[in-house]
Amino acid sequence: ASVIGRIIAIAFFMYGLLNEEYSLVLIAVFIFFMATREMRDTLITENLSRLFVKDFMRHEFTLLHIADFMSKPIDLFKRNGESNFIIVNGLNEIVGTMPSVFLLEALKKKSSDEKVEQWLSQAVQEINENETLLTAYEKMNTKGAGILLITNEGKIEGVIDREAIMRATNHWS
Repeated sequence: ASVIGRIIAIAFFMYGLLNEEYSLVLIAVFIFFMATREMRDTLITENLSRLFVKDFMRHEFTLLHIADFMSKPIDLFKRNGESNFIIVNGLNEIVGTMPSVFLLEALKKKSSDEKVEQWLSQAVQEINENETLLTAYEKMNTKGAGILLITNEGKIEGVIDREAIMRATNHWS
């Protein structure tokens, strides 16, 4: 469909130029770019459905305590680029996550003296390591999660975040 869309767009473009109908030229350019984007998105979706969470999950990740100050995740982000975190309470029970958008907002507002608890999201989601990256991506989007837990018998085996999926999609964009 995207190839046909691009062919039609080229035909509109040529017709518009030859007949001095410049609004048709603009429409043709829009159709061409949208068809190209649709093709790229289709390829990415197709490839994400062939890749598995276990191949992109991180086994090393940082747990933050709700009483930690924001200076800790900000420092970790500056040192090693880690930007999505799991947050636990005093009993080491998972109480939330801190997605990268929250961390970047805290960094922007210079909130290093605030508690992690003030920046926590309660969107805690799990996924099986044998699921596809497409399933992980869809779960993140529908549940509003920036990071997913990969658990086995109640124990956290690893995490996967939006950045890992973005790295995978960069191969096809």
